Amino acid sequence: MEDVGDIKVIGCKRDDCPISSGGVCIQDFEHAEDCDQAITQTSKAIKPKEEFRRVSPGTGLSLENLATMLLDRDIPTAAVIGAGASGKTTFLAMLFHRFLRHSDGFSGYRFMDSQSFLALNEKLHYADMRSRSTSVQMPRTSLEEEPVFHFKTKDKSDQSYECLWIDIPGEAMKQGLSKVTSAWHDYRGLARSTHVMLFLDLEIVADRSKRGPHVEQAIDTLVNSIQTNTWNGKNLLVVFSKSDAFAKKISNEIESIKSRFLTRLGDDFKAIEFCELHSLGAEKNAEKSIAQVWQWLHAAN
Repeated sequence: MEDVGDIKVIGCKRDDCPISSGGVCIQDFEHAEDCDQAITQTSKAIKPKEEFRRVSPGTGLSLENLATMLLDRDIPTAAVIGAGASGKTTFLAMLFHRFLRHSDGFSGYRFMDSQSFLALNEKLHYADMRSRSTSVQMPRTSLEEEPVFHFKTKDKSDQSYECLWIDIPGEAMKQGLSKVTSAWHDYRGLARSTHVMLFLDLEIVADRSKRGPHVEQAIDTLVNSIQTNTWNGKNLLVVFSKSDAFAKKISNEIESIKSRFLTRLGDDFKAIEFCELHSLGAEKNAEKSIAQVWQWLHAAN
């Protein structure tokens, strides 16, 4: 039902009623608008401006900031997990880079704002330097820092959308996420995530001696998270990173890994998709794969 504003009596159908000249209702109604002879005018209700709880970010956002933002509205939230140096943080920098490059929009959306703008700029700086020199390393994410990144965009119809990305440190998998189910209780903010983005490093997968442990650790991590109801029933995207350098060499192995994920986790996630992510230097293919990830997160919009 549409909200209505104030009801004002502006006259009366009876000529002998003094209410039109500022008097009282001739039929002695305490509220003249209740009289069936009253002529009324209803003002349109003024909706209060939508206010959200404010967060006070540093360069980025903390898990506490994430929880605060999600108290007010539903925001697509992707938990980004994977081994250290698999490309998680670099991907977020590449995504931000695309929006800065395309002022008229990227993948159907225009960048408007971010509550983690400084953090995204910092990550982009290191990703850009890394693409120019192998001696430059992307600073590793830690939960003691601020691992949540925020994007606010508009689509072609000028509708605003927000999304959040939680950059889980690769060291977290070493410390127990793939081994100890209870370790997930330390990641309370993840319970609100709507999507899971798992990075598999094809540089490791290409090494036959490391391939099995790398894949099984990733699957065990997801199984443990499911057992604690961290994100059971959500959408999973398995990302094969560094694809431009290794995908063609191990294409059969990649197909086998896809089957392994579908067999082990097909009943636990609402949907499982796969994506090959190219490096920052592989410009054309990188653009396509980044757009695929963005559309995956916004498919429900």
